[in-house]
Amino acid sequence: MQNKRKTVALLVANAILLAMEIVALVLSIFEHGVELFKFYTQLSNIFALCASAITVVVCALSLAKNASLPKWLNMLNYMASCCLAVTFTVVVTVLAPGAAGEYGLWEMYVYLLFSGSMLFTHTLCPLVCIFSFVFLQPKANVGIKNTLCAFIPTVSYAVVALLLNLLKVMEGPYDFLLVYKNPWYVSVVAGVVLLSLAFGLAWLLGFGNKKAHRG
Repeated sequence: MQNKRKTVALLVANAILLAMEIVALVLSIFEHGVELFKFYTQLSNIFALCASAITVVVCALSLAKNASLPKWLNMLNYMASCCLAVTFTVVVTVLAPGAAGEYGLWEMYVYLLFSGSMLFTHTLCPLVCIFSFVFLQPKANVGIKNTLCAFIPTVSYAVVALLLNLLKVMEGPYDFLLVYKNPWYVSVVAGVVLLSLAFGLAWLLGFGNKKAHRG
């Protein structure tokens, strides 16, 4: 059974995450309008908002009934943390360095990590969500099946966004999705690299959770 202190800590961490995600969503609506639904970052944060809200309710019920947390909650938060880990990692390793030549690396890090809604969607929410899953969530069952399940939202976004670009319903919003402007192999290579990154992060988060609960 999940330690009560950890359940309380999990509830508090997700209440904080929920509050930040609500602020992030409001700011994003003002900044992007309905266009926000095109972006993986925004969709992953909305997913995390829903997951944190559910976690707060389930933790409260678990404490009230002195019951264990359900296994599906672990998977839900695993998926949310994987999505936000992809967001944070891509910002730090791809987006900021990619624009550094024009604007300067430090300036891009400051802009992408600390300005407007991005302070929440790119930085605070991913870090809190990852910390909550690794250290406060019950021990995850790290295996190929669960890792693939945690990987599903990212694959789903990639497939749908690529299809909408092929049908000319949506343009971008990321360069590698611009199938009518780039050589075909650019989209293929970028897709393989990013999906491999997402799978690797999913495994790493599961492994981190397992190690954090090894005692």
